[in-house]
Parts: sequence; structure tokens; C-alpha cells
Amino acid sequence: MYVVFTIVWLLTLSFVGAYSPRHTHRAFLEGAQLLKGGIIVVFLFSGILFISYREFSRLQLAYLLVLLVILSVGFRATLRLYFRLTGGRRYDARRVLIVGTGKLAQSVGRVVRSYAWTGLYLVGYVSVEGERSISVELNETQERFRVVGKAADLPNIIESYHIDEVIFAVQQPTYSEILQLIQQLYRHHRLYVRIAPDVQEIAYLSHLTIEDVSGIPLIGLRDNVFTLRQRLLKRALDISVSLALLILTAPLMLLISIAIVLDSSGSPFFIQERVGQNMRRFKMIKFRTMVKNAEALQNTVNRYDEHGNLIHKTPDDHRITRVGRFLRSTSLDELPQFFNILKGDMSLVGPRPELPWMVERYAEWQMKRFEVPQGLTGWWQINGRAETPMHLATEDDLFYINNYSLLLDLIILLRTPFAVLSRKGAF
Repeated sequence: MYVVFTIVWLLTLSFVGAYSPRHTHRAFLEGAQLLKGGIIVVFLFSGILFISYREFSRLQLAYLLVLLVILSVGFRATLRLYFRLTGGRRYDARRVLIVGTGKLAQSVGRVVRSYAWTGLYLVGYVSVEGERSISVELNETQERFRVVGKAADLPNIIESYHIDEVIFAVQQPTYSEILQLIQQLYRHHRLYVRIAPDVQEIAYLSHLTIEDVSGIPLIGLRDNVFTLRQRLLKRALDISVSLALLILTAPLMLLISIAIVLDSSGSPFFIQERVGQNMRRFKMIKFRTMVKNAEALQNTVNRYDEHGNLIHKTPDDHRITRVGRFLRSTSLDELPQFFNILKGDMSLVGPRPELPWMVERYAEWQMKRFEVPQGLTGWWQINGRAETPMHLATEDDLFYINNYSLLLDLIILLRTPFAVLSRKGAF
């Protein structure tokens, strides 16, 4: 029976992608595949035992599963740490060379290094005439960003360094020149050649997909960020959790409302127009934490940092009331937004809804954050909160969008209470 369990375990992990570099290049993605595999194995093996061998102890099954998960996670974590310290698996590694030394090449290099545990080893970079180099950064980390030669010497470099794979990652490339370089590599029959298209700027504006249509690679720019299944699951999570928390926190919200009214004149609630998914505006509700005419005094607290970025939220804002300061530091002022979530204006997890007048200051690439439902908490909130102004934290929002999964939502939800309790950046 133990042999059967082992076979089921291995086949299930293979089925969910636990052995696929595409699904395991990040630690949390790898953990997600192991967790998913463990849940499936429980159901599969329970069914096998029910119809074949009912005498097998269910408790023993639970112990065996927990042990396998712990050993799998521990083994993979140890491998990750080892390869991170040693620079990757080198004894049977696929040796990768990147043609290009610009930002695109640097991005490709980071991806290759993140797959080091799978056997990819980044040998270095080849400079291309006319491309803006990253030589300043190369000098700071010579081992990780090593330029091994020039494009004109590419065939010799491949022979000298025993290269297995070449990735062309040239910014604003001259394709005739790239074609000439590729033609020089035809005699290296064992060599894999790939091209990374220079679409990074477009990638900030759109959710890119790549498909093959009759041998023609097409890059899609306006495909939905979430699949239909992801949207349905996300909405189901929003409704169930927000409804439950509204019921549980109703007495607390009543007490907060009374405290706000006793502390300062005005309504206990503050309703403000925000920008949601697809630039749709809605009325967001919060507990009032400032004096009644706070919006009219906004210009008295606005300031600019050394880079000219507007900072409209500061810890010493004189408009914040005594009760309001406590509510902000504990994030209790956000509780009424469960009504927005239940209504469908917001989600539990996502980029924060922005003020319309701040959106007018956004660069084009920042608009991608509005392609998904705006959230009560998110990747930005658990990684600094107000210490980084929301409009300057778009890269955190793009990370969430580009790596979205229901598991990532659950991870953010679980980490949010710890971020709130730390009170880091909360004002």
C-alpha cells in the first residue's frame, strides 16, 4: 500500500505541475503546487482505500501525507538555498548565454537565474554594438552580470564557454543584424536559440499573451487578466468573507461610530469617489478619521519629494482627529468597505482604489493597475503600506496582476493581519 501511495503522490505532483519549472520558479508557486498535490492525493487515496483496503488506518494516512509534504518542502527549500548560494546547478547544467546588455537582457538574466535550480546556468552576456549597456551595474556585481565578449565573436564565445542555449535580448534590435548572427549559429546543431521580443514597455500597458497561429507567433495585448474561472472564484470568496466579517464586526462598527461622533462633529462615515476596475468611478465608504472639512484643506498638507513626486498623505497631518489616528493605525477605518466588496465595487484583494485627481497624474504604464478589481488589501499593503505612496507603488500592483492566483489572494489575506498589527506605514 505504501508503494501505491508513493506512485499516486508522484503522478499527482507531475499532474499539477510540481516538476515543471514554469509553475515552480518562485518559492510560493512551488509551495502552491505541493499544497494542491497534497489535497488531491488525500481524495484520491481515500477513494482507493475505500474500494480496496478499508483496514488501512486513516490516521496513518494523515501522518504519511504530512510527512511527505514536510519532506518535499524541506528538500526543495534546501535545494533552492544551495543553488542560490552556489549560483545554480553546474554539474549537468544547460549553459545559457544572453546576447544583449540592456534592461531587456538584464530582465531575461534575472529569469534565467530564478530557474537555476532546474539546471539553467547563466554564463554571461554578449554586448551588441549600439545598445545602451548596463556596465555601471555590471561593475557592482561582476559575477552575476559578466560580459564575456562582443557579438562579432559570438561563434568563438559559444565554443570557448561550451554554450548550450543562446537568448537574443537586444533592445530596439536591428533584425537584419540579429538574423546574420543567428545564421552564424546554424553549424552548432546542438545549440538552442531563442529570441526575447523587446515589448517591455507594452507589457506595462497590457496583459500579454503569446499564441501560435499557423506558425505565426502573435502577441495579444488586450486579453482578460483573469480567466472566467478565476473571476468566479474570486467573487465567491469576496461575497462569503465580506458577508461573514460584516456580521462579526457589526457590534465593533457600532462602537466606533459612537466614538467618532463623540470625538468630533459630523457623520461617522466618510464617503469619497474613487476609481475602480476599468476606470469606473464609485463611492467608497470609510469611517471618518479627519475633521469635517478635511478635503477643502488638502492643499495645506500636499508636498513633493526630491524627485518631484506628489506626497498627499503624511503621518503628521493636522486634519486627523484623536479617534481617527487610532482607527488609521489599526486600519479599523477600512471596515465599512466590506459593503463596497459585497456590492461588487471592490474585491478583498487587489490594488487600492485611487482618487480621481491622483489618477490624472498617472503615467500611461500605471493604468494597467485598473484592469483588475480594486481591493481592500493587496501586495502593496503587506509590503510597506503608507510608507510608499500608493501612486508610487504601481510595480507592486503589477506584480500582483502578473502573478495572480487564488492562492496568492489567500496568502495576502493571511499576511494582512500581521501587517496591520505591526502598524508599519499606517497613518
